[in-house]
Amino acid sequence: GESYAGHYVPAVTYGIWLDNQKHGRTLNLKGFAIGNGLTDPYLQYTQYGNFSLQNNLISQEVFDQTQAQLPDCQEKIATCNKQGDDLSCLNAVDFCQEAIVSTILDAAGDINVYDIRKKCGDNPLCYDFSNLN
Repeated sequence: GESYAGHYVPAVTYGIWLDNQKHGRTLNLKGFAIGNGLTDPYLQYTQYGNFSLQNNLISQEVFDQTQAQLPDCQEKIATCNKQGDDLSCLNAVDFCQEAIVSTILDAAGDINVYDIRKKCGDNPLCYDFSNLN
């Protein structure tokens, strides 16, 4: 799983494992993998600015702008974690993505978020998938 699947993949995998134990049948599950997973948004959003500044993707000014938004972002994430309802969680992700991630990406320009050494260009998700058709 990728991105927010960092929440779902472990839960689904655990559910399969429990079902195998409970019903004595086996769905052949060897493991699971998470790539670029959003597993702890409260912590992870605090590091986007640091990573971007340290890798010269953004200026100090943009870094300061994103850092100023962190308390509100974390407050919204904490509300989501406490209440667990769709509305508060969507509010948190919308705010944090716009205030932090979008701010960084707008300032960084044409970067590939999966490999910051490369440009994205006009390809969807930064890669050419035309050979998959």
